[in-house]
Amino acid sequence: IKILVGSLSSRVEEIEQKVITLNKTIESLKSELAVIRRLASQSRTSHSPDKQYHIRSLTCESCDETALFKCGDCHNARYCSMTCQMVHWSLHVESCGLNDAPIIIEEEEAI
Repeated sequence: IKILVGSLSSRVEEIEQKVITLNKTIESLKSELAVIRRLASQSRTSHSPDKQYHIRSLTCESCDETALFKCGDCHNARYCSMTCQMVHWSLHVESCGLNDAPIIIEEEEAI
């Protein structure tokens, strides 16, 4: 029993250390996300179209995650997934100019 308790205590300590490391990683990622959102916000009010295009292409129109795709018709709206594109469709349809369901998204071209 003493060996089992010692082994469990050691495992608990390992897990606690992993939790601490994960919490630090989460905080670091939150900080990075805050910087990206601040830059995106600044770029939307910026008078530099190049800067605005670059930052805007980084975030999904629906969830603000990293965008990997763009609307296949207008090429202006950016999305992280087809699910987000479909969720955002009711808001995007008027600016896109389409009257049908959303078309399949295309992979983002490298900038």
